[in-house]
Amino acid sequence: MTAVRRIDDAAVEGRADPNSIRKVYNFNGVIGAESVAPFQESVAQRIDQLSPRYPTSG
Repeated sequence: MTAVRRIDDAAVEGRADPNSIRKVYNFNGVIGAESVAPFQESVAQRIDQLSPRYPTSG
C-alpha cells in the first residue's frame, strides 16, 4: 500500500474528505547542469519529468 493510500484511508476513517488533505512530495537529487545520470539534472529537465505526473496543485 502506498503512503498516499494510507493517508487517504486514514482520512476516510477519521470522517474527513481525502481530497482535503494536502500531500507534499520531496524529490531528492542534484540540480545543476543537464545530465543523463539519474537524480542529476537541470531545472528544465526536472520540470519536464515532474509536471506530467502532477498536473494540478491546490
